[in-house]
Amino acid sequence: MTKNGNRGWLDTAEGQQLQERLTSEKTLHAINHLLDRIDTLEQTVDRLATIIERGPGLMSMAADIVDETYNKASVKGINIEERLGGALEIAEKLTSPAMVSQLNSVLELANKAPGLVSMVADMADDAVKQASNKGINLEERLGGALEIAEKLTSPAMVSQLNSVLELANKAPWFGKHGSRYGG
Repeated sequence: MTKNGNRGWLDTAEGQQLQERLTSEKTLHAINHLLDRIDTLEQTVDRLATIIERGPGLMSMAADIVDETYNKASVKGINIEERLGGALEIAEKLTSPAMVSQLNSVLELANKAPGLVSMVADMADDAVKQASNKGINLEERLGGALEIAEKLTSPAMVSQLNSVLELANKAPWFGKHGSRYGG
């Protein structure tokens, strides 16, 4: 294809190579993919433009929601700034390296708790067995001790014991030497 004595671009070897490359399936697929991406970019830009146009209205609406929430909390006697400040202080304390270390120790102890409880229960069982081997019935003795403690701490008994102590403080033989019970 010669025009006015000039060769056309398809008449050159490079032009023919370019023509082959442009019409190859791989190139057509790549161009189609690029066109799809351009369409997606256009849609995204359109959405961003819409959001930017609506931005001031959306910000105003968000500010109104925050104000309304703040006012409702204030009516209930809740000081949001104070609470947020307190929450930040707690967060700061909880995330300090020393506290994290202590919390990890507590968690480790909590993980060991079932084993420790089991060990204490085994020790108590051994103590009961040893007492039983010596002829001591711990259940009977503990029951008796609890019964005595219950009787001694009843309001009527406390009142009677106080009366006896007052009489002892007034006794001439006890009063001379001083009382250990407040006389």
